[in-house]
Amino acid sequence: MQAQLSLPASPAAERNLVGAVLLDATALDAALSAGVVPDDFSEVPLRRAWEAILAAFHGGQPLTPVVLGGLGADPALLMELMAATAGAAAWADSYARMVRDAAERRRLIQLALKAASEAASEAPLDAVWAKLLDARANAGSAGQLKTFAEMAEGLLEALMSGESGGMPTGFPTLDRLSGAGGLYRDLNILAARPSQGKTQAALQIIEHVAEQGASVLFINMDTPEEQIRRRQVAYRLGMTANDLREGIRNNPAILQRAKAAIEELKRLPIHYRCGPTSILDVRLAARQLRARGDLGLIVVDYLQQVSTGNDRHDEFERVTIVSRSLKDLASELEVPVLALSQLSRGTESRNDKRPKLSDLRQSGQVEQDAAMVIALYRPHYYDREANPNEAEWLLLKQKDGPVGTIHMRYNPGTGFGDVGEFSEN
Repeated sequence: MQAQLSLPASPAAERNLVGAVLLDATALDAALSAGVVPDDFSEVPLRRAWEAILAAFHGGQPLTPVVLGGLGADPALLMELMAATAGAAAWADSYARMVRDAAERRRLIQLALKAASEAASEAPLDAVWAKLLDARANAGSAGQLKTFAEMAEGLLEALMSGESGGMPTGFPTLDRLSGAGGLYRDLNILAARPSQGKTQAALQIIEHVAEQGASVLFINMDTPEEQIRRRQVAYRLGMTANDLREGIRNNPAILQRAKAAIEELKRLPIHYRCGPTSILDVRLAARQLRARGDLGLIVVDYLQQVSTGNDRHDEFERVTIVSRSLKDLASELEVPVLALSQLSRGTESRNDKRPKLSDLRQSGQVEQDAAMVIALYRPHYYDREANPNEAEWLLLKQKDGPVGTIHMRYNPGTGFGDVGEFSEN
């Protein structure tokens, strides 16, 4: 029976997938999302090439023939694949699925042949069935099934210690009210109209998390890199970026304080990606950091600027895809994702300018995907008679806690400060 069966393989897809990754590292994200592993390759040289690619990826090394050759791959084969697979990156997800499908079919055939052989012998039928079911569970989604007993490991200790599984933000009232003790290990949204302080608030959270020793990935598409650097230094000195620039020129003491602030920031484990970014770029960068060590937080500034890599998507479709992908990424890596988001202009036409959850509805399925939604509101922005130092963080949605208004103080130099007051809706 075994001699009559040929094991399925997709050698062309295997070669195209390896070539695609060599030519465009973002193609690796499609392969990782599909779950491609070295044993999925039917040809030994390609299997070794994939092992080298994964080793380089997890080590933060470039995917070049020279580097991969030093990790066990055949450089000549890699050069051949790069020359023969131009344009393959655009179809990487299809090639990855083909490679996985053929590999799963090979495993199924091998398993069936082994089961048939054991069933024909004197092996107990219960043992044969157990092997079949165990193999199927380990190969597919059924392997993710858990009993409460398995999930409860360490639960009592966490409850007794007060741990809630979230990431503290450094704003005590928000952390106390959150059902997670901070940001959920899920998609969290920080939303506002322009010039309300979204990026400033995000930087405060980023630095707090980094100061606790956790690595932060900051995807920044909204603010030039130079401005981000200036803002962070100025924030540490309690002044605006303009005041910092003037102070450094005219006050030696401020210059020395700025130097000290720069040294402090250098020590923080914050990893920046600035400029145009696709959702594949975000996923790849997050996985690289996670492979290197403890990734504590992913921040995206801002949601509506992330591309899908497909120009045919309209804005609603694009934001929906990005939102769902960020939520899936948070679940996969078990890391909070904080995505900044613009709000619709609907707030401008109302007498009460405070944002509402419905102001997100033009932004794809963000409202449904988010575990927590916080909207920023500064009355002085709309009413010059209002106190310029008052601000509100509107807790519009969260999975396991109250909603309402967290009252804040605001200073252009120091950012937002928690005053410890909350008004529940």
